[in-house]
Formats: sequence, C-alpha cells, structure tokens
Amino acid sequence: MQRPLFIVCSLAITLGGATVMAQPAPEAVPAPPSPPVAPETATAVEAGAPPDSPTTTEPGGEEPSEASTTAVTTPGEPAAPPTPVVESTSPTAVPETGGNDEGVVFSSSRPIGAIPPDLAKGAPEPKAEYRPIASKTWQGMHFDVPLHLGGLVEGNTSFGLDRYGNDSDSPTSLLPLLRVGARFSTLKKLKRIVLRGEYEHDVVAGPSGLRQEMDDEGRLSDTDLSSQLRKAFVIASFDERVWVGAGAMTSSWGLGLLANAGDQYWEPGSARFASPRAGDRVIRGMAIVGLSKKHGAAISVAADSVLGDDILLGEADRLRADLDDIIEDDSAKQVVGALRVGQGKKTSGGMYGAYRDQDSVEGAGLKVLALDVTAKTELDLAGSKLVLEGEVAYITGKTTWAPTLDFDEHDVQQLGLAARASYHHNEDIGAVADFLYASGDQNFDDKSQTGFRTDRNYEMGMLLFRQVLAGQTARSVGTASDLDLTGEPSEDIERFATRGGASNTIAFFPRAYYRPMSGLEVYGGPLFAFTAAKYADPFNSRLAGGTARNSLNGTPGSYLGTELDVGVRYRQMIRGSELTFGIEGGMLMPGSVFEDEMGAGLGSVFGARAMMNYRL
Repeated sequence: MQRPLFIVCSLAITLGGATVMAQPAPEAVPAPPSPPVAPETATAVEAGAPPDSPTTTEPGGEEPSEASTTAVTTPGEPAAPPTPVVESTSPTAVPETGGNDEGVVFSSSRPIGAIPPDLAKGAPEPKAEYRPIASKTWQGMHFDVPLHLGGLVEGNTSFGLDRYGNDSDSPTSLLPLLRVGARFSTLKKLKRIVLRGEYEHDVVAGPSGLRQEMDDEGRLSDTDLSSQLRKAFVIASFDERVWVGAGAMTSSWGLGLLANAGDQYWEPGSARFASPRAGDRVIRGMAIVGLSKKHGAAISVAADSVLGDDILLGEADRLRADLDDIIEDDSAKQVVGALRVGQGKKTSGGMYGAYRDQDSVEGAGLKVLALDVTAKTELDLAGSKLVLEGEVAYITGKTTWAPTLDFDEHDVQQLGLAARASYHHNEDIGAVADFLYASGDQNFDDKSQTGFRTDRNYEMGMLLFRQVLAGQTARSVGTASDLDLTGEPSEDIERFATRGGASNTIAFFPRAYYRPMSGLEVYGGPLFAFTAAKYADPFNSRLAGGTARNSLNGTPGSYLGTELDVGVRYRQMIRGSELTFGIEGGMLMPGSVFEDEMGAGLGSVFGARAMMNYRL
C-alpha cells in the first residue's frame, strides 16, 4: 500500500459563532477548515436571541449594518455558537422582526441568546435611519418588504503561486447581489403573544454567493452566479420572557471570528475594508429565556442542521479534478448553548458553546466543541467615545480528516483571539485598530491539528489573506493532488485552501477616518502581519523531508508582509432608502514568508475595487 504523500488538514468550526481549524496532518494535505459559522442565509437574529419585541433606535444607538435587513439589532443578542474544527458551521442567529410606523424595525441578525430590545430595560434605543419603502402597519400588525441591490467590481495584479513558476491571473471580477425579503410582526395584536417572521433570499449573488473562488491552479474560477436562501423562520414571544422559533436563519457572534452572518458591511466610523457575501446559515430550532430585564440577561439553546458555512464543503469546493464525480455535500449537525448579559447596556458580554458533528461523503469527519467568549464596552470621554471589543475562541475535539500512517485520528486544539478599539471624536474624525491572533501548525506529522482559521467574512485587509494566501493555498491543493507529481492524491487535501480566511497569523491593522462633508468618509491604514508558527506548504515541505518550505519552495521567514489600504465611501439617505458608493485600493509588500529558494521576494501586489449598495 503506497504511503500518502502528506496530509494537511485545517479545521474551522463555528458552534454558535466560533470557528475552529484543523491543522494539517503529515501524510495528507487537507485544506485548513474555515471557522464554523452559521449558514450564509440565516435569520436576522442570532440563535438564541429573542426576536419578539419591536426594536427602536434612539440617537446614540449603533447604526444598522448595510447587510442587515433592519437598521437595528436587538441589544445584547448572543452570537451563534462556534463550529467544529474542520469546516466552520455555527448555529444561525434567531431573527428578530417587528415594528411600527413610530420607528420600530426588524433586526436582521441577532446573536444567539440575545435578548429582544424590549427585554433590555432602560437600554438606549438604536437610531433607525433605514426603513424599507414597502412598509405598512395594518390591523395592529406590521409588514415590510426590504430590498438590497449591490455590486462589487475588483481586480489585482498577478503574483507567484508555486515553485514551478505559475502566476495567478489578474482579471477583473464582478460580483452582483440582489437580495429580497419580507417581514411581519403581530406587535401587540395578540396581547401576551407576539409572532414574528422573516424571509430573506439572495436571488442573484456573486460566485459561490460569497466572492470569487480560487480553482486548483490558484486562479479565479468561472463559478456561475448562485441563489441562496438566507432566512425563512417564525418566532413566538410569550410575555416578553420566553421566545421559541424555528426555520432557516443566519448566525453571528461577537466580532464574527467564528460565527459570521455575512452582514458586517462598512458603516460610518468603522473604517472597515469589507465586502461580505453569504454567511453562516442553518436550519434551527431554538428557545430563549429572559433572566433579567434590569441586567439584560438571557440564556438560549438551539439545535441546528447546517446549510452552509466555511467548513461545510460542497461540490464547488472540492478543488480536485479526481473528485469531479463527487456531487454530495458534507453534512453537519450541532447543538448550541449561550448566555448573554448587559444587552442594551454600554457594557455587555456573553459566552457560548457549540458541539458539532460533521461527516464528509468519503466517510471521515470531526466531532468538536467550540467555546467562545465576547465582551464590549463604551466609554464617554468629553465629547468623544472609546469603544473596546474582544472575542476569544477555542476549539477542541477529534477529527479523522487527513489521516497519516501514524495517526488515523487527530486531536484538535485551536485558538483564535480578536480585539478592536475604536475612538470617535466629534463624529468627523476617529481611529480604529484591529488585532488578530490565529494559532498555526507547522508539523504535518504529529497527532495535533492546531491551525485556527477565521471566518472568511472576518476580513483583515484587501490582499494578503483574501487574495495572495487564498490563491497559493488553493494552488497547493492542485499541486498535491497532481497524479504526475504525487502518484496518489493525499486524503482530504481539498480542505487545505484558506478560501480567504486568516490562519496562522499575528496581525495588527490600525486605521483612521475623516469626514470632510456630510455623508463622505475617507479612511485607511497599514496592516502588519506575522506568522504564529512556521509557514509550511504541505507538498513542498514533505518533499524536503519535513523541513518547512513555502509555496515557492523557499525557506519561510516569519513576516507575512505590510499592506497599505485606503478607501472612500459616500452614503446618502433617500426618503428612507440607503445608497452607498465606495472605492478602495491597496498595495501589499510581501515579507520573508514568500521568498523563493533563491531568496528573491514575491514582489508588490496591487489591487482595487469599487462597490455600490442600495437598500430600499
């Protein structure tokens, strides 16, 4: 029996919002699993968040995200639980709907265990600016039909992919988006019971519903446009104390490290370089119990069947020519529990745990537990505001993906940490700084898989993680499964590709923003990134006898590189509808991680994109 060349498997799981990545195993080369996040078309409210009561926003509240169905999210909603190590699949958030002509809106993505707005006593109501044009309160009930039109055009210069001199293509890609929805709430018509429902569907979305995917040559694929259901659920509230619901929902938690609903768009003052698509989606049954209005506390439980997330591979994700005959998707189930406190308060936090059981059509799989803790506080500083946020996720369990001759099963131990500080001065100027730690794994032959991978909608910059590492790891899959080079493809090699998520990194991304006029914002800053462990390409490292080698067959250093990103956005409210335009550009100066065997660097990579989002 021929010994497999190598195994590299990264597992990322989102059980209620956390993502876990399995590290590469020595014999096979599976792609690192992305963080387990709720399927891309999950409900507006995170699993465990009671959507029962209408939410209103007052001045001083957070501005609604572009992607969310409503301008307001229920305060303190818990995020979806993290998924197991292989592919991230966290429970979807429970949708919150409801509203009236007095400013009540529907919250499109609520964290698991989050309390509905009416339960958070004394909480400042968020400012609701966007309101669907098709909105009506009739016979004591509220209905609205939100519509989201969007588009993204982007491109970047080519860069080296492998030791054989292959370069990436540098085409311009177009990612359109047409998202339709419908929401209703019985408000107080049924007295002690409130029913809420929401439907949301990406009728037309860009390749794979998220962004262009890399093929096994590390080049942009010609994936067709997709259509994805994001939400279709109903939630009932009893005396504003207990919420139960079921249906298709999206999932999110904390900063979106593991569970990410794909609705974290740029917002004024965020200085965010992001163009989310899809998200973590699940079919969920959930229950939420409010513990204290005074303290904004609630506890929730949920059971999910995962529809789609980063670690749940489907036919389009295989990346291997020898797997063209496989048309079945992975299957995953998970249970989630979450506790949230301080919902609607200036200081809030929560924790959740998600247990995920995922199997692939080939028979291998994983069983992991994701634990995630998040916290946020707002400080008023004499006309200015300082916001501090953080999220820590840990994934532990077992996986049979990427087996080796020595280990048929691997231990999963992955750690991810994200922190954000935002300073806002007089609404016209401010600064935002993000820090990310994602554990890595340079040893493909031991029993542990320690490489953590973030959800791909948790974006850090435009080029390093989203383009260069995504392209090189996708090309590694093609190289490692090339029969002319290996003789026999490594098991689960297709799970090695990062698909845009960040893994094995310590990164710092400070930015500043300035508003020269109403609606117009200029922002930008440098991204500095290092590896957390020695960077290693599974194919080249195996050929080198286990010594770490990068995709270009060079000896990698520890510096991933410096990226400079700048952007301009303009937002205009038009009779309740919200129109946003933007242009962003970036330059990546690759570090010592990307030097080839002659010591030559990769060379600068440039990229630019333009986007439009119109919610009406």
